[in-house]
Amino acid sequence: MYVGDHPANDIGPAKAAGLRAAHLRRGPIGLTASAAHADWTVESLIKRAELLAGL
Repeated sequence: MYVGDHPANDIGPAKAAGLRAAHLRRGPIGLTASAAHADWTVESLIKRAELLAGL
């Protein structure tokens, strides 16, 4: 799983490489940009850890 806040620089390339991607909603880009093609959207890295624990 790749985690990033920037849809064009993080989520898109991760998906193109065959990875599952989580959009981290933080910072100026992560809070305003849409990452509809991400597998998940998380509000914090703690939420990402909880997500991984459930897989």
